[in-house]
Amino acid sequence: MVLANSRKPPGRCIAGIEINNDGSLGNWVRPWDINSIKKNGGLSKSNLNSQNDVEIKNLDIVSFKYFERNSDNRYQFENVHISPKRFQNIFFHTGKFKKELLPPKIEMNLPWPAGSSSYGHLNNRIHESELKGITRSLCLIQRDVEISAFYKYDGKKALAAKFDENNYEVKADITCPLIEEQLALEVGQDPIILPNAIMCVSLGEMYKGFCYKLVASIIL
Repeated sequence: MVLANSRKPPGRCIAGIEINNDGSLGNWVRPWDINSIKKNGGLSKSNLNSQNDVEIKNLDIVSFKYFERNSDNRYQFENVHISPKRFQNIFFHTGKFKKELLPPKIEMNLPWPAGSSSYGHLNNRIHESELKGITRSLCLIQRDVEISAFYKYDGKKALAAKFDENNYEVKADITCPLIEEQLALEVGQDPIILPNAIMCVSLGEMYKGFCYKLVASIIL
């Protein structure tokens, strides 16, 4: 089941949860392209269409083949290795998952320490010295979330999500293109509130000694 189709320049990051044969929800999984540009594991947009030539979306049920469940990253144990060819459809769409069935995987709190804050954000990054004991990089939470806009160094508009988390606040980048497309014009100088939003939150790869918390999707 797809729970995130998020930006990972120059491509995308797909993440979701396995559905067991009995219909129960299993482990998190993130297909990792070992041949991807710059070796960041992201998938090319040309690989994201199903057999129907439609880009996969949140809550789609898809199947795909991988040859190894492994990670070169010490905390991203959800990664499974794939090696797609350019323009190859690697996902086979088989159905749609009901949002109402997600609660068994929704967690009370983020499974990571508060960490520190980068400029304009709140508790959105974890130093590599704090990674001991972290054995996963994906989770699903439900919160009232405040969506605000900011401008990056290149002048492009971006969105951030702020929410309460166990006696502190988190404000982190949103990397979901669908949410950006839907809310970019709606979010101006004043933020908007989405009540009880279900969010897939991810820890990105290490960058200059930190891994960053990212809101990879908001399931509306």
